[in-house]
Amino acid sequence: GVSACGTAGTPKQLLDARAAYSTAHAGPARTLTPAELVDAKKALDQAEQTFLDDGASGKTVDAAYVAQRRAEIADARGRIADGNAAAVRGTAQLASLNASRLTATEAELRQSRGEVARTGQQLAVTGAELHATGKALVHEKQALVEEKQARAQAESRLKEAMDKLVLAASLS
Repeated sequence: GVSACGTAGTPKQLLDARAAYSTAHAGPARTLTPAELVDAKKALDQAEQTFLDDGASGKTVDAAYVAQRRAEIADARGRIADGNAAAVRGTAQLASLNASRLTATEAELRQSRGEVARTGQQLAVTGAELHATGKALVHEKQALVEEKQARAQAESRLKEAMDKLVLAASLS
């Protein structure tokens, strides 16, 4: 009977303090800021004892107010700690991802440099081949020019010889 009467006359501030403590206890404050939660529990226990001793007095309302604020502070600091831990994890994941990307980019760069070096070597070989081919072409062109000149000279001598034959045949 005493307990039922005590529950019916429980001040709203004490009910709010109990709810705030339950919220804080269920949240990250339980593991991340346990000292804050212990302080909130002590304040709630004191408010409960004051209620048992003095009923719904001003002293109980004041103690419940303090308990509620301590529970809210514990909850807020727990959530802040949780957010900070999440930020640290996110930063670590980002750093890891950036390191992985950097490693992959460096590997691609090394591969590209190797390809560029191989292509440079191939170009050097092709250039040397073209140079040799160019020299051969120059020699061939010179040989053709010399052959043309020799043919022109031979044709000129042939014409002279034909002209002399025609002249000799017409004289005879």
